[in-house]
Amino acid sequence: MKQTTYAKMLLSTLAIVGTMMLPGIAHAYSTSYTVKGGDVLWNIGNKWGVTVQQIMSQNNFTFDVVYPGQVIQIPITQYTVVSGDTFYKISQKTRVPLDQLIAANLQVKNPANLLPGQVLKVPVVPPPKLSASQTADNVIATAKKYLGTRYVYGARPWDTTAFDCSSYTQYVFGVNNIQLRRVASDQAMQGTAVSRDQLRKGDLLFFWNDSTKNLPGIERIGHVGIYIGNRDFIEAAGTGVGVVIRSIDNPYYVKTYVTARRVIQ
Repeated sequence: MKQTTYAKMLLSTLAIVGTMMLPGIAHAYSTSYTVKGGDVLWNIGNKWGVTVQQIMSQNNFTFDVVYPGQVIQIPITQYTVVSGDTFYKISQKTRVPLDQLIAANLQVKNPANLLPGQVLKVPVVPPPKLSASQTADNVIATAKKYLGTRYVYGARPWDTTAFDCSSYTQYVFGVNNIQLRRVASDQAMQGTAVSRDQLRKGDLLFFWNDSTKNLPGIERIGHVGIYIGNRDFIEAAGTGVGVVIRSIDNPYYVKTYVTARRVIQ
């Protein structure tokens, strides 16, 4: 079949379904995988037959670091047609936008008549980008779920039975498709700087503590929390305190405040 004829058929198919795409769903065609000790993205990808970049795209990762206990999505990159399937139905099943699904399968000779047993390529689709305000609301809702959770210095990443300040922020943002580094000083280099009088919900707040207050530059940062609005922030505060909500106008936090960063764009 000539490419021009095939292109006309694709356009015709798209015209019929118009805007009948699925609403935003957290993850397209994929399976959940819990990271194990010793795992890196390369060996996870090798096990599942996908690339590191495909895993990163599926999970909206900006760097290729994962931690034991972290749940990630492994993209499924093939689909075998069953009786009654159409591109539109497969789009619904795989949660891949119809136009992207068709574009990935230009080798199909008759897109209007798929045959059982045909193997289609399924493109990797990152999580849909929500509005900044919706993402912030989701982050804050996740953060509040863990109010009262105990504090343990050096807590294991992605362990929700105990947090330290930065494992808490890493987890809360991570389950909302925003990847943060493990320690507060590294998180303070992500996103964009925000002044204290321009804070928005979901911004990260950084402070010094007794062990870091005399250190130079970014090393001075020893604590992090999440601004939740109305001059309040939520944090994994310390031993015997755990996850709590406090005012940013508390004299201690006014004194120890260093900077804020916006990672929700």
